Amino acid sequence: MLLTLAASCLKPLLALPGSRGKRSAGKMDILDLPAFTRDTLGLTGLNLSTDLLVGSDRSSLEGFRDRADRASCSCLLLVEAEAQNLGGESEADAVASRERLLRVVEAAHLLGCTAAAVRVQSPDSEAALGRVAVRLKPVMERAERLDVNLLISPMAGLTDRPERVTEL
Repeated sequence: MLLTLAASCLKPLLALPGSRGKRSAGKMDILDLPAFTRDTLGLTGLNLSTDLLVGSDRSSLEGFRDRADRASCSCLLLVEAEAQNLGGESEADAVASRERLLRVVEAAHLLGCTAAAVRVQSPDSEAALGRVAVRLKPVMERAERLDVNLLISPMAGLTDRPERVTEL
């Protein structure tokens, strides 16, 4: 059995970048999270939320992965904090959402995650199902090339029922 930590539950303890470039009041640097998880909590894996990585670049994500590897506490899942509007009629919103999900998949790969979880904002209709499928395809192709599983988390609308997720 593999027990993991949902890192967002420790958000009040973490020193994270704020909206104005100031760090939050937390005491622990996010780079120390893997060692804390392994040594203090006795867990061997992490689930990270994208809101914990605001302002991170490629080298900081790779640095986090290296620290996690050294602590024997891998980052297994990257969860996109916000639902992405892939089912709406606005092409501009869909393009922005697709670009965001491509960055999330890339970040998951850099962190060494086996999966990235996303929520799809969309009405539950056949037209919306078709739009989401077309808009999600490039994200799925990129995830496949990077060997990252793309998980669709349920939410109200199109992905509320398991059979609709299966159709998608």
